[in-house]
Amino acid sequence: MNYVSFYQIRFGFLVVFVTLLCLFFTVSVQAEDLYIGQSSAGGDTGADCANQKSAAWFNTAESWGAGANKISAGDTVHLCGTINTALEVQDSGSSGSPITILFESGAKISKTACGPNGCLNTNSKTYITIDGGTDGIIESTDMGTGLGGNSADYNIGIKAGGCNNCEIKNLNIRNMYVRTSNNDVLNSSSTKLEYNKPIGIQFNGSNIKVHDNVLSDHGTAIQNFYDNDETGVEVYNNEISRVGHSYSLAGANAKTTQGIFKYYGNYIHDYANWDSENCAIAHTSGIHVYGNCNGSKIYGNGELWIYNNKIIGSGVCATGQIFTETGTSPWTEKDGTSTAHLYVFNNLLLSGPDALAGNNILGAGGGNVQVYNNTVIGNGLGTCTVIGRPSTTMKMKNNYFAGCAVLMSAFQGSAVSPAPDLDYNVYAKCSGYNCFWVGTCDVSNFEAYRASSVVHDLFDIHSSADLKGTGGVDTTTGRPGIGSLVINKGLNLSSLGYKALNADLEGVLRGADAWDIGAYKYNQLQPPNKLRILP
Repeated sequence: MNYVSFYQIRFGFLVVFVTLLCLFFTVSVQAEDLYIGQSSAGGDTGADCANQKSAAWFNTAESWGAGANKISAGDTVHLCGTINTALEVQDSGSSGSPITILFESGAKISKTACGPNGCLNTNSKTYITIDGGTDGIIESTDMGTGLGGNSADYNIGIKAGGCNNCEIKNLNIRNMYVRTSNNDVLNSSSTKLEYNKPIGIQFNGSNIKVHDNVLSDHGTAIQNFYDNDETGVEVYNNEISRVGHSYSLAGANAKTTQGIFKYYGNYIHDYANWDSENCAIAHTSGIHVYGNCNGSKIYGNGELWIYNNKIIGSGVCATGQIFTETGTSPWTEKDGTSTAHLYVFNNLLLSGPDALAGNNILGAGGGNVQVYNNTVIGNGLGTCTVIGRPSTTMKMKNNYFAGCAVLMSAFQGSAVSPAPDLDYNVYAKCSGYNCFWVGTCDVSNFEAYRASSVVHDLFDIHSSADLKGTGGVDTTTGRPGIGSLVINKGLNLSSLGYKALNADLEGVLRGADAWDIGAYKYNQLQPPNKLRILP
């Protein structure tokens, strides 16, 4: 054998060895599917639901980490049947390899009360996906009016604190507090019931998605108390009902961020069950953004996007379908210096039949505010929109306001500063005497409003009004009819570059010409009224 042949053979063996070694490590780190239920079954291998491991095994730290038959990055944990034990995640996934918790068909986590740590707790771990599959459920079974678990303590479906790069989807989360009486104000210990303690999903972190869930019967459906510098939060395509608040966004204790938060494509309805005499528990809201009274704020380059939502409110204690707070707990700086941005567009906001005279439907203020192509319809009382103070800039165009005692309240009782950019709006069906209140000017009709020195030649130059009628819009659905005032009367805003704004609430492109005013583009063949609104 010559030296050349000898080294060729040695090199060949080396190639084979390295190849086998790579295959070994590939197999050893291959993602696993592990099945768990309330108790172990069959051979306790976790190979399928017939051989499932137990919830106690899931909750044990030694069951997590590298190696076969352990939960690690890239693995999928399948939940089987009814689980009556709260689950706590013990380790994190990684970028591109999250740990997925997947509900098999018919699976649910069901407890009399989920408690303050939640029925499912991500335990400050990251890169976790919670997927309800086709019909996954998380529920409390004994929390609510007249039930054994009546309590003012926290009761949380999913608790996902510090859950960076997490996703929660496709779940039915229900009954953290089933409130069936408006007289249900005190719990069994004579402590005031609080809407912000029975919570469907409580989370914070960056790069989080919460979507395609159904949440019902909670004090607050989704609560996001952000920490410093958190960003990349998207809450979308959820259906929410029978709650005090659908979405609460605020900073934890004195936390600040320049992050981006988006809330879109959600359908919110029916929250009169959280009313109480004199609104003793608290106000109710579709979307409530605030600062927690302690210096928390979204500031600087921070962005808040609220769009493509369908919010049908009800009850007497509603502060607003959209309420961005600028009073004692402002969501951003309240002295008119904020550079944060608030975008509100393509929303259908309908007031419930029981809303009171003091209720507002759309409250948008603070920072640089842009409000476009919303349809806002009241029940004959209250104020359709309250805007202005203490904003840095205010732009409001292509909106339809109808059915309120006051259609427009801007900078009420104070100087109109900065001058708002209001135009191409339609005002209709005013039920009050002073339909417009801008600065110190309050007037009963559109002509007097336009002629006032506060408004004249400054804004609403191209706007129009039908204060006795609806302007050709169906005020039960928000859709324009033939010959409506809103058709082709809006400003084309495609130059703004907001992709979702270039289509209407149902995804119909607005086109290259003049836009229709409001959330819906006129369609002679109107589609059926949908329950789920997609962006």
